[in-house]
Amino acid sequence: PDGDHYNLLPKLKKQAVSLKFRKAYIGGNLLDYPTEIRDMLPKPHKNCKLAQGQYDKPINRGGGVYEVDPFLSETDVNGNDINIYLLASNNGSLATAANGRTESNASSIVLMIEYAGEKVILTGDAEDIVEEKIIKKYSKVPNFLDATVLKLGHHGSKNATSDDWLKEVMPELVFVSADMKWSHPYCEVYKRVIDANCLKEGLYSHRYVCGINPKKNYKNHNNSKAIFCNLFQMVNAGNSKHPTGTLLGVQYYFGIHEDGKKVINNTPQRGTKGPNEWK
Repeated sequence: PDGDHYNLLPKLKKQAVSLKFRKAYIGGNLLDYPTEIRDMLPKPHKNCKLAQGQYDKPINRGGGVYEVDPFLSETDVNGNDINIYLLASNNGSLATAANGRTESNASSIVLMIEYAGEKVILTGDAEDIVEEKIIKKYSKVPNFLDATVLKLGHHGSKNATSDDWLKEVMPELVFVSADMKWSHPYCEVYKRVIDANCLKEGLYSHRYVCGINPKKNYKNHNNSKAIFCNLFQMVNAGNSKHPTGTLLGVQYYFGIHEDGKKVINNTPQRGTKGPNEWK
């Protein structure tokens, strides 16, 4: 569990003093987290720990038909089901010196949220070795992993979002959170996404930035494809103090209405438009 995935929780707690978690689940081990994070978890803490390699297993309903029961299920105020599937967790043992992956990234929790007939997959820092395992585990459940939205694994690292994973998920939209340290997300990952020929076209014109290499060399793109990154644009020429120039950011919002209508919006930024809705 890397700190960039939970570092804002203490700030959230300060802003919402009455905030309490009824349930919480973590990747990795409890002692991997600082005290202030552990103190926010519901007690007993041991109930927050997911087992190594835990996931929602396909169930044979008979006649060779397999289905998956959700890890968690809630009902909204209008009586609509919200299902959360646990696709992977704590697969640190998959990381080896030979494949060059890290135990921390492989321990990420991967979730799929289903609402109003639409699915969103959240991958955390999971990379190709976890993607491969997920595909294999659900091979008997046709179209189970088809999703409207995919959050790219490990900030758009070249080790995540494999061709096989994209072929299985076939997302209409992809989102990614840039890390501004390793030049994530990489342009080669965006190319894989575009080449998969699954993205929703012509939503609205916007910009995004991707990394050419780990040396913080970035490239601007103008497009109307459904690729949404919080790094919006690189402006100004670089200098000795800021060799990459100035990076502008943006926040995107994606929502699903109970009637299945989808909406995407963004914070105001130069060159963007929103909101946009479609069926």
